[in-house]
Amino acid sequence: MIVTTPAIILHARNYSESSRIVQVYTIECGKLTILAKGVRKPGSTFGSALEPMGESVLTIYVKHGRDIQLVSKAEQLQSRKRLRASYDHMVAGLAVCECILRTQVDGERNVEVYDVVQRALHQLETSDAPWSSGVMARLRLADVMGFGIPDPGLPSNAGPVRLRIEDGVVFTRATAASDGTIPLSADAWQMISAVWQREVAPSNDPPYNVRLEIEAFLAAYFSVHLDKRIGSRTFDVLGGR
Repeated sequence: MIVTTPAIILHARNYSESSRIVQVYTIECGKLTILAKGVRKPGSTFGSALEPMGESVLTIYVKHGRDIQLVSKAEQLQSRKRLRASYDHMVAGLAVCECILRTQVDGERNVEVYDVVQRALHQLETSDAPWSSGVMARLRLADVMGFGIPDPGLPSNAGPVRLRIEDGVVFTRATAASDGTIPLSADAWQMISAVWQREVAPSNDPPYNVRLEIEAFLAAYFSVHLDKRIGSRTFDVLGGR
């Protein structure tokens, strides 16, 4: 079956002397692994259409039961140059792509997931707080996947809170039980609450210690609900001070 579909480029690695294996999230087929033959040869018709965090229209030969599909054509729609020019933007964009890779099942189509990653990368391209925008995208993804955090009705200045992993319910210090909850400092809660309630990233990213705290919370929350370890290797490796 030949499928022509818009796709977000999530990850790419070299294969053999001239080819590349690329993981993409498509509108028509969900997450796929594709082989781009000859993409690394001078004058390749693929150009930069298979660069991570970009968006392209791909023509793919899809065969049921095959782990790697063959792409024959790629036409770039969005290159998102700032995501590759700025280190902080690159880290945030790759973290969003990694989250899609680690949470989605191959071949399962979900237009809402595509919209989440497309919107996230677009916002990252123009954001002055890229890490915060990436957190917002991951909270949206949790919501689309059916385990979004419910609105707690607490102000952003509520102080330290505890969040129950199984259902996302938030408790203040006065009402919190410790079992099955994750503590969040006042600064971490303020940042999450701002993103949550307004769906607008703050104008500046928080300090590194607050980012570490929120990354740990996101890893635990996704891992419990998907029954497997879902951390951010991108942030762990690249997201240093």
